[in-house]
Amino acid sequence: MSVIANNMLAGAAGQGGAADTAYVIPKSLRFNSGDSSDLRRTPSVAGNTRTFTLSAWLKRGTLGSYQRFFGTFDGSNQEYLRFENNDTLRLFETFATLKTDQVFRDCSSFYHIVVSVDSTQATASNRIKLYVNGSQVTSFSTETYPSQNATCRFNTTVTHHVGSAAVEYFNGLIADIQFIDGQQLLPTDWVKRAAATAFGCRKNIPALERIQMTALLGAVQRYQTDQTLLACLTEIYLLMPNKAPMVRLQAFLTLVRSR
Repeated sequence: MSVIANNMLAGAAGQGGAADTAYVIPKSLRFNSGDSSDLRRTPSVAGNTRTFTLSAWLKRGTLGSYQRFFGTFDGSNQEYLRFENNDTLRLFETFATLKTDQVFRDCSSFYHIVVSVDSTQATASNRIKLYVNGSQVTSFSTETYPSQNATCRFNTTVTHHVGSAAVEYFNGLIADIQFIDGQQLLPTDWVKRAAATAFGCRKNIPALERIQMTALLGAVQRYQTDQTLLACLTEIYLLMPNKAPMVRLQAFLTLVRSR
């Protein structure tokens, strides 16, 4: 079991900060670059090559080398997401090229990385959005966005790799990687899903309690732009799934005041 020591949105660990709560993912995979280990899938049909989102939890094992954690490569054409040899993050090869100013050198915590793409957007900078631990990254040393309506090799019928792109293998842990076809999502979408899952894990819920739970889920959706409220509410529902709604609500208010 891998315990990720930072909440999906409030996770402080962007540059190694410690968090005070745990978001638990049941399993992760360890990738050893020396073994050239990766996961591979070749889609039988193409999906949306203009609009998609990738979300992954990554814990780095070594620094100072090129490491791809997702990509495609058919011997001549490639696209990838990788850590550079100076520990910055690079998105894409030919579809676009974004290289962060921020470095990622924390090997003690997981990073939640979300790459959100929609090349149909009129504004170039809206066509690719990068989020790390819930915060959008906006400072890049190289910043070349795709042309409007450009297509990417992601989501085509070529082999897709997790933990490499047939070269530059990742060294570390990867957990809960998700590729969403046809939607440009935000990190808050994962928080809302986590809260909804926490609500839905119980059966035969009395009608009054279900109404109260639904009201609290509405609070998540109404305050989806407020990361502190989102993080606190999700935290309560993940850590106190069997408590009565009013008990959870009181815990939520106490937690918000403490932040």
